[in-house]
Amino acid sequence: MADNVVVSNAPASSNTDISVRTTETASSKHIQHVRLDLGTGSAEEQAEGSVPVRQKTINSATLSAVVSSATNVQLLNNNAARRGAIFVNSADKGCFLKFGQTASTTSFTYKIPAAGILELPNPVYTGHIHAIWEASPTGSIYITEL
Repeated sequence: MADNVVVSNAPASSNTDISVRTTETASSKHIQHVRLDLGTGSAEEQAEGSVPVRQKTINSATLSAVVSSATNVQLLNNNAARRGAIFVNSADKGCFLKFGQTASTTSFTYKIPAAGILELPNPVYTGHIHAIWEASPTGSIYITEL
């Protein structure tokens, strides 16, 4: 936990910085104070407990499968609406997955082992995703795009 920091809120609002003030109790416990403007005034108030956060839900998914290959293949095209993706490598060889075009065994973003799973991290990459497998693969990669 960093003390006395400024968190960037851009571009979510016109107020781009959120000040985080840290205090220490007599028992050396650090407490971080974040000022939230809820439109009720400008006084800082102390709240106990947790702040509920609503996570955006997704109600559709596109499933596909691509046969493993020792030459470069495209797994996903550009998709600005992509909110996530899960890749399940059912092939008997490792899969070299690349954010971008033309994956190779020396130019890749992730290596998914045989029977491995990869879930795209946040922020979600929305560009082309290509892959290539180790020599003589058998099997496929199953993709769920959210």
